[in-house]
Amino acid sequence: MGAAEMILAMCSSYYDASGRMKDMDDGERMTFEQIIQCMAASNLRCIAFAHKHILDEEHEIRETSQKLEEDSLTLVAVVGIKDPCRSGVRKAVEDCQYVGVNVKMITGDNVFTARAIATECGILRPDQGINNEAVVEGGVFRNYTPDERMNQKNHQSIAGVGNGDIWFFQLLAL
Repeated sequence: MGAAEMILAMCSSYYDASGRMKDMDDGERMTFEQIIQCMAASNLRCIAFAHKHILDEEHEIRETSQKLEEDSLTLVAVVGIKDPCRSGVRKAVEDCQYVGVNVKMITGDNVFTARAIATECGILRPDQGINNEAVVEGGVFRNYTPDERMNQKNHQSIAGVGNGDIWFFQLLAL
């Protein structure tokens, strides 16, 4: 179980709607990626479940290493969990913006979920598209120097940390 994109990347097979295990080719992988993106764009946090069949002999060998190989998993399900903004968040964002505070959001969610949450909270307008100035992927954000962060503060609305370990968001006034 984990972030849908990360789990999907470890899968080489999946269960179809009839419960039959099938090999996952590039076409099916792309279909799952699109499903995850659509769910995320609908403000759903996406989690995937997968498993791996381990033979008894492998299990005995792996007991000593305590670590399973994270590949060749079978995708069981992708679920979307609605996590609405707390009451008062939108009003707080509006109040900050009214007095000139440029509100930023840092999140571990993927870019599509981050955009949906930022829209729900009032950080982005519904008609505001994602572009290179509005959204920054986690790897890019983490590699900014302090000066680069300060230079970007007026251009970015969302900074997607997206390393899979951070499952919270924090509003920042830069």
